[in-house]
Amino acid sequence: MMTSLNAIRTYSAAIFDPERVLVHDYSRPKLRGGSPSASIPTVVVSPLALHDATLADLAPRYSLMEVLQTTGIERLSLIEWISASAQSANHTIGTQLQLLDQIVDHHGDKVNLIGLCQGGWLSLIYTALFPNKIRRLVMAGAPVDFHAHLPRSLRTAQGLAQSLSRFGLSQAVDYWASQWGLFAQPIVHGRDIRWLWPYDLERDSNIDEALQISKSHPPEVQKQAINALKGWDERVLDLPAPYFWQVVQWLYRDNRLAEGTFHALDRRVDLQAVTCPIYLLAGEKDRIVSMEQILATIALVGTPPDAITLSRAPCGHLALFMGHQTLTLFWPPIVQWLHE
Repeated sequence: MMTSLNAIRTYSAAIFDPERVLVHDYSRPKLRGGSPSASIPTVVVSPLALHDATLADLAPRYSLMEVLQTTGIERLSLIEWISASAQSANHTIGTQLQLLDQIVDHHGDKVNLIGLCQGGWLSLIYTALFPNKIRRLVMAGAPVDFHAHLPRSLRTAQGLAQSLSRFGLSQAVDYWASQWGLFAQPIVHGRDIRWLWPYDLERDSNIDEALQISKSHPPEVQKQAINALKGWDERVLDLPAPYFWQVVQWLYRDNRLAEGTFHALDRRVDLQAVTCPIYLLAGEKDRIVSMEQILATIALVGTPPDAITLSRAPCGHLALFMGHQTLTLFWPPIVQWLHE
């Protein structure tokens, strides 16, 4: 269950497939004298990864959705991708893009997209395929050039294999394929890929890094946030195998998005087709997505450099979405930028 700040309404299952995606409505009444741009639909795209969309709405005072709602966005929604089942085992990146297109069209206007982590590269791909449907794009902690953090000597296929071997990833993929036959499995279970997640949220230091707990908050507020974080970490999603292996092979291994060889919906994804204003938020201490992986976006898209805004937050990955200091200092200016 997600932590709602207002009464969450889920859009009609006749429009969106509840086996694959839910759209939660955080809209609020129009304010008198508010900015006209505040009524432009803003869609937050969570990642389809190991954990669920609660990272965007963890707990009071530790919620990105709360900040977006209270700092002036009137039409606001959050996409939640559902854990894979037999009905969604054939889910691919293309399936996600089709569902995202239905969601955008449902809003009836050009929308602002906010992509979180892997929801960021999905939002970027969608914007490249449907540039006339997106007004402004925000990408927070989102990898785009998956090899950008590697030395040039390791950016070849052989060099990358050697680099991945240092972390055990390439051997693990080979092991899964040969010993467990995971390539043939319809669903990749979260429990089997849990080891890929580097955060041990039983450690107080990692909890502090993620939440940036404010000592000014009452103890019960702090405790609620900590418990919510641990609960989020314990809930893992099962992923459709076609989608999982496309992400691993096409993006992480082959770096097709940055190389210009990524295809989706029967088209080549040309990032030069992205010309809308872009806001990039990166974590200087991010251990999941390096600064280089998101900063590479600037040179890959067609948006002029003077229409790209970059903020570097002095935090790790999770704090970009739930850290109290980051939410307080870095996200209100993003909302102001969306209103421009």
